[in-house]
Amino acid sequence: MPFLRLSTRFLEEGTAITNAVYQDTKLRRAVLKKITLAGQAANLKSFKIPKAVLIEPKPFTVEGGMLTPTLKVKRHPVV
Repeated sequence: MPFLRLSTRFLEEGTAITNAVYQDTKLRRAVLKKITLAGQAANLKSFKIPKAVLIEPKPFTVEGGMLTPTLKVKRHPVV
Protein backbone atom coordinates (compact mmCIF):
# COMPACT_ATOMS: atom_id res chain seq x y z
CA MET A 1 0.00 0.00 0.00
CA PRO A 2 1.56 3.32 -1.00
CA PHE A 3 2.56 5.61 1.85
CA LEU A 4 0.12 8.40 1.00
CA ARG A 5 -2.83 6.04 1.08
CA LEU A 6 -1.55 4.47 4.28
CA SER A 7 -1.02 7.79 6.04
CA THR A 8 -4.36 9.11 4.79
CA ARG A 9 -6.11 6.02 6.12
CA PHE A 10 -4.55 6.51 9.54
CA LEU A 11 -5.47 10.19 9.62
CA GLU A 12 -9.06 9.53 8.50
CA GLU A 13 -9.51 6.90 11.18
CA GLY A 14 -8.04 9.26 13.76
CA THR A 15 -5.40 6.68 14.57
CA ALA A 16 -2.02 7.89 15.75
CA ILE A 17 0.78 6.85 13.44
CA THR A 18 3.11 5.00 15.78
CA ASN A 19 6.76 4.09 15.45
CA ALA A 20 5.64 0.59 14.48
CA VAL A 21 4.13 2.01 11.30
CA TYR A 22 7.40 3.73 10.40
CA GLN A 23 9.30 0.48 10.96
CA ASP A 24 6.86 -1.57 8.90
CA THR A 25 8.72 -3.62 6.30
CA LYS A 26 5.88 -3.44 3.77
CA LEU A 27 5.82 0.35 3.99
CA ARG A 28 9.59 0.62 3.51
CA ARG A 29 9.44 -1.76 0.54
CA ALA A 30 6.60 0.24 -1.05
CA VAL A 31 8.49 3.52 -0.64
CA LEU A 32 11.71 1.99 -1.95
CA LYS A 33 9.89 0.51 -4.93
CA LYS A 34 8.45 3.93 -5.84
CA ILE A 35 11.89 5.53 -5.54
CA THR A 36 13.46 2.77 -7.64
CA LEU A 37 10.82 3.05 -10.36
CA ALA A 38 11.22 6.84 -10.45
CA GLY A 39 14.99 6.47 -10.73
CA GLN A 40 14.69 3.95 -13.53
CA ALA A 41 12.18 6.15 -15.35
CA ALA A 42 14.69 9.00 -15.13
CA ASN A 43 17.37 6.69 -16.58
CA LEU A 44 19.56 6.95 -13.50
CA LYS A 45 22.48 4.59 -13.18
CA SER A 46 21.87 1.86 -10.61
CA PHE A 47 24.45 3.25 -8.17
CA LYS A 48 22.47 6.52 -8.01
CA ILE A 49 19.27 4.77 -6.90
CA PRO A 50 18.94 4.14 -3.14
CA LYS A 51 19.06 0.51 -2.06
CA ALA A 52 17.47 1.12 1.35
CA VAL A 53 15.32 3.75 3.02
CA LEU A 54 14.78 4.97 6.55
CA ILE A 55 11.39 6.39 7.43
CA GLU A 56 11.95 8.66 10.40
CA PRO A 57 8.92 9.95 12.32
CA LYS A 58 10.80 12.86 13.91
CA PRO A 59 11.28 16.00 11.81
CA PHE A 60 14.78 16.75 10.61
CA THR A 61 15.60 19.96 12.49
CA VAL A 62 18.68 21.59 13.97
CA GLU A 63 16.93 21.71 17.36
CA GLY A 64 16.12 18.01 17.15
CA GLY A 65 19.77 17.18 16.54
CA MET A 66 19.22 15.71 13.08
CA LEU A 67 20.70 18.63 11.10
CA THR A 68 23.82 20.74 11.44
CA PRO A 69 23.49 24.54 11.64
CA THR A 70 24.16 24.61 7.88
CA LEU A 71 21.18 22.25 7.38
CA LYS A 72 23.20 19.18 6.46
CA VAL A 73 22.10 15.79 7.77
CA LYS A 74 24.08 14.57 10.77
CA ARG A 75 25.05 11.05 9.84
CA HIS A 76 25.24 9.35 13.24
CA PRO A 77 21.92 10.53 14.70
CA VAL A 78 20.13 9.45 11.52
CA VAL A 79 21.81 6.15 10.66
